[in-house]
Amino acid sequence: MYRTIFFDGYGTLFDKAFDALYETCQIIVDDLQIDMSKEAFLDHWDRYFFPLLREGDFISFWDAHIIGLEKTFADLNVRANPESYTAGLFDAFGCVPVFCDVKPTLDVLSDVKTGVISNADHGHLTSALRANDLSFPVVVSSESTRCYKPNPDIFFSAFEALGADPDQTLYVGDSQEDDIVGARRAGISIAWLNRDGAVRRDDIPEPDYEISSLLELSDILGEK
Repeated sequence: MYRTIFFDGYGTLFDKAFDALYETCQIIVDDLQIDMSKEAFLDHWDRYFFPLLREGDFISFWDAHIIGLEKTFADLNVRANPESYTAGLFDAFGCVPVFCDVKPTLDVLSDVKTGVISNADHGHLTSALRANDLSFPVVVSSESTRCYKPNPDIFFSAFEALGADPDQTLYVGDSQEDDIVGARRAGISIAWLNRDGAVRRDDIPEPDYEISSLLELSDILGEK
């Protein structure tokens, strides 16, 4: 039986993070009169952002956004201060709402230890939890552990903090690479939250469970 459930943060508990990103990109292209859609701008920004998280020494989520935006501005021959736009984005990250299935799910998990493991800076992650009146005994961020999923060390830190037995632990997340691969590397069961019916990539291992709503976790606990 699963005695511990860890949740991913953004995309699993928290909704609208991508909306905040696109809104920030729209503000940037409008402010700086860049002839580019918000989607194209974000794609360009992401080309720098994600390698910063996955290669080399650890840098914070904040610094990765700043550096990625600086490089994007340089490519587009634009002079602008990336910090003001990043600050606005992080303010939005700190107050995004939860999905409608989050609180009903947590209500039925009162007998299970729960925690959060998220690729995020600790400040905006805990702000989002407070804004939604959510409290978990353990909240582990990439900033607090100085590593990002799918690195298993972030999971190991969470197990230690909560006193969780990996054999009795379930992780729930929406990202194929960060969450499915990360949980597999950490040796725990994974429930892939596939809200939009995405097709699993060929290079991603099969999850133990695939769910479209967090409310399905009660069925999993009943089976185990």
